[in-house]
Amino acid sequence: MIDMRSILGGLIDAGLAPSTSQRIEHALKTPQADGGSLLSRITAAAGQAASDTKQQAQAGNPVAIGGLGALAGAILGGAKGSAARGALGGAALALLGQIAYQALQGRLPGAAAGRSGAGAAGEDLPLGVREPKTPGEEAVLRSRSQILLQAMINAAKADGQIDGREMDRILSKLDEAGADQEAKDFVLAEMRRPLDLEGLAAQVEAPDLAAEVYAASLLAIEVDTPAERSYLDRLATTLELTPAARQHIESVLGVKAAAV
Repeated sequence: MIDMRSILGGLIDAGLAPSTSQRIEHALKTPQADGGSLLSRITAAAGQAASDTKQQAQAGNPVAIGGLGALAGAILGGAKGSAARGALGGAALALLGQIAYQALQGRLPGAAAGRSGAGAAGEDLPLGVREPKTPGEEAVLRSRSQILLQAMINAAKADGQIDGREMDRILSKLDEAGADQEAKDFVLAEMRRPLDLEGLAAQVEAPDLAAEVYAASLLAIEVDTPAERSYLDRLATTLELTPAARQHIESVLGVKAAAV
């Protein structure tokens, strides 16, 4: 069975857009409603101080590697190897879930309740940070990972098909992540498919997942061409994202607002 979380981690590490890592870093450092940053919240939740996240990830600390600490460590230049790539996938799920949770709070009551926002220290770690405990949780993570993978690859096609050189670069990153041939074939097939916004949106059945899909799409493109902005406009409309939720997601990821 394909490990969708590891593939997601491989794509995050590959950086579908030049700004992928900068967007993640911006999200980690964005102040939250309580005045702290997402980085401080997730490191507290993982039992790690912000100052030693990188060192713990490099040292292979299972708490850091097993959750959002891996994502922060990789962005700071720490996590390496296939174990880290697998952790990056879970970490990305938790990060995107937190962004979605914050985007919907106060805008769609109850929509994001109980999902993957990173809690304060002492709370149960959310899916993505911790391993699934039941077959049902595993199925949820697998499904979400696949949809977010498809969202990123779909967005990368917004201003044209992914060319052969870019495909080779991404597949090379998946090799580094220890992806097997089945996983690489899946990604290659997705990259070769025509852009299918409606097919992607049809899989999104909840507002919080819609927000995650939009956030994941922003990690895959620069948003510096009319075609990319048009794609995002159509995606937001199809996913029925409110303007306020969309603005929040773009702000957290450091995406400049479109010119009026």
